[in-house]
Amino acid sequence: MSGSTRRYIYSLAMLIILSQKPCFAEDKKAGPDQLFYAGNGYYEKQDYANAIKEYAKIKDAGGLESGPLYYNIGNAFLKLGKTGHAILYYERAKRLMPHDSDLKSNLAYARSLVGDSSPEVQARNLIVRTLERPFRNFSLKRIAVLTILLYFIAIFVQIIFVFMPVLKRRFGFTFALLFIIFLFGLAAFSIRYYEEKILEGGIIILKDVECKYEPIDKSTTYYTLQEGSN
Repeated sequence: MSGSTRRYIYSLAMLIILSQKPCFAEDKKAGPDQLFYAGNGYYEKQDYANAIKEYAKIKDAGGLESGPLYYNIGNAFLKLGKTGHAILYYERAKRLMPHDSDLKSNLAYARSLVGDSSPEVQARNLIVRTLERPFRNFSLKRIAVLTILLYFIAIFVQIIFVFMPVLKRRFGFTFALLFIIFLFGLAAFSIRYYEEKILEGGIIILKDVECKYEPIDKSTTYYTLQEGSN
């Protein structure tokens, strides 16, 4: 199943669920499904500004989040030439659907338009990169679910070993491997949670931002961040 098909099914399911909720104060106002289709209609007419307005109404209605919604908003901003805004929403969509191939391609293209203008940063620790690699295409929620599942499986197996020691001699290596995978998942979840929920990185949406040594206008500029940098 292609990335576009999966995203369409995900969008349809999300809209069906949300359409059952009283997300708007007045019944006369359009529901999220109508707003989504209206935004798509504007997008097809190349009226990207109004498409963003319709999509934003869904996003602002009770803090709703959706990977396909953020993806569509990013596409509209990219069409308007607002690369920084496009990258911002692509990154938001990536947190919810990190495996989507179309999203990866559009994000890479958007970043190619601004180049690597961020200041040089220290390379990430080799251990951190090793721990994250097996879960790089997993969302934070999926990593959490997998880690919890592995934890309960490990506890269940350990209980079995207590009552049936003979199995421990036969499957001890398998249990050790399972426990190691659990530790990998726990470490990956901790790293991802820190990066997404605590670190709270950002995307530059202005054309350029000067970073100075002191918080005054006359201070010497240390480096300049271009649109789309993070």
